[in-house]
Amino acid sequence: MKMKIQTIILSFLIIYCYFVNADNLVALEVDTTSVSVRTFQYNGADGSSIFPGNNIVKISGAQPFRVSAYEESFIVSAIKGWDYYVILVNGQDTLLYAIDLQTGEIFINGYSPNKQLLYIYGLTYDLKSNQLIAVSSMEYEAGDPFFDVVLVDPNSGEISQNLTVKNSYPNNTWYSGLYTSSQSQSQLYILFQGMDEKTNNTISGFTTINTIDGTFVNNIWINSNNNFIYSFVFDETSGMIFATMSQYNGKNLDFVSINPTNGDYTVISSDQVCAGSGPVIIDGVFLSPGKEPKPSHTVSLVDTNSGKIIKEYLDLFIDISYLSSY
Repeated sequence: MKMKIQTIILSFLIIYCYFVNADNLVALEVDTTSVSVRTFQYNGADGSSIFPGNNIVKISGAQPFRVSAYEESFIVSAIKGWDYYVILVNGQDTLLYAIDLQTGEIFINGYSPNKQLLYIYGLTYDLKSNQLIAVSSMEYEAGDPFFDVVLVDPNSGEISQNLTVKNSYPNNTWYSGLYTSSQSQSQLYILFQGMDEKTNNTISGFTTINTIDGTFVNNIWINSNNNFIYSFVFDETSGMIFATMSQYNGKNLDFVSINPTNGDYTVISSDQVCAGSGPVIIDGVFLSPGKEPKPSHTVSLVDTNSGKIIKEYLDLFIDISYLSSY
């Protein structure tokens, strides 16, 4: 019993430190011929600018993978300790890269079992089980709503085990290209989208997966009959998903909080909404790389309570997107 209690306390301390020390950031710097991985130090909302940061490594010929009509709105990436995993397109191939953020070493230099397909998505690291988990639809026909939940070997990128198979999004929906995850809840939230046949409006919801055993939890619709989600991230403190949401035609852009357990949402602000790709939340601050889903010279700091922009960091010589914290 004593050993069990010590193990529980140690696990809590590890998770606590993971959240408290999440002040390192990594982002992609994209140009027309390459992708660079750049790291930053975030010193809080009252601290100095994160720019210029450090250019860790440059991957020639690479570009972000996009499935959406919206520029820079899609990425598959995860962080395990100091190891950064990201799927990029290089030429005609869709490949997984893994980079040691301390040394800049690329230790998985473009892996895929089928280079023409996105073999995994929803990639995330679960701290409690110490495993990389992802979703794969590689075994199903294009357009099918099915997916498997798989374990990914952190050293090779290979799918090492299928945890659950033939899970499904709701009928007549599709994977949006966006997802977020929670360490405290051990859950992966994948955004699906569909079309309301009566109104032709876009409607969205979340498929929730347990990131320890891969079990399907549920499909939850967002309680709005006309919405399009640009970017979002789970907040460990409140248990809510903070997102930028608009009508399908791009009108009425709002900064909202969404309850992932029932789909209810609350509009926080409709002024100066920041819809940059790949936001993160640290200590109640929503850090957005720009205001639109494309590379930006700025990082906006948004108060999650009021939706107001606290400050903006600017570097005219650096364009970044897809922030992650570690």
